Amino acid sequence: MIDIGEISQEYIKCYSDKSRIYMIEHYFKTLDNTQKKEVPYILFPRQKDLCNALGTGKDCILTKPRQAGITTTSSAFLACELVLADPDAPITVLAIGNTLDLAQQFVTKIRDFIKQLPRWFFGEE
Repeated sequence: MIDIGEISQEYIKCYSDKSRIYMIEHYFKTLDNTQKKEVPYILFPRQKDLCNALGTGKDCILTKPRQAGITTTSSAFLACELVLADPDAPITVLAIGNTLDLAQQFVTKIRDFIKQLPRWFFGEE
């Protein structure tokens, strides 16, 4: 069992890393189609660049090839942002896709990442 001191240190690490790379790589898993199972989410260098840009920039526009993992990485980043948001300044996420199904898939990915986090991230019940 993790004690309150360890929880505090982990929360500080996650909160202070504005790129959210630490939190993504330590708490999230993703499906690896080559292994056909969930594996720890270890970001590729370009995905880390995206997280750094999202964490430091106010507005980001990017061009990307297909199948670069940008949707999954963005979903993981947003899940972190939503969980770590100040209750007095909540975050609103607008999911837009070229079809309703794609927008819903994006929201589902965010929800699935949030579900992977330990209960202590959400405070007392």
